[in-house]
Amino acid sequence: MATFDDDVIEAVSGYMNSSQAENLLLMAQVLGGEKDATAARMVGFDSDALLLLATVAEGETEVRLEWPYPCETRADVKDRLFLLLDRAIAAWDGK
Repeated sequence: MATFDDDVIEAVSGYMNSSQAENLLLMAQVLGGEKDATAARMVGFDSDALLLLATVAEGETEVRLEWPYPCETRADVKDRLFLLLDRAIAAWDGK
């Protein structure tokens, strides 16, 4: 299992939270089963999964989304984020 340095996790999470918040929310709602979430933020990842905190009526809840394929590099994380987003959009459009 690959481990990522804290600075890599912070950089990727910071970017996603500042410019992709709506996409993170969609992933939490559709893929994470938190359909009533009003916000989501990326708090980490490892080689196996993305970790989000979703805002729901009761507060925040952890949402763990398994990557479609393991991540070994920062470029892999970017690729897997797009794959998860594509899956969320496809599922949303299929409603």
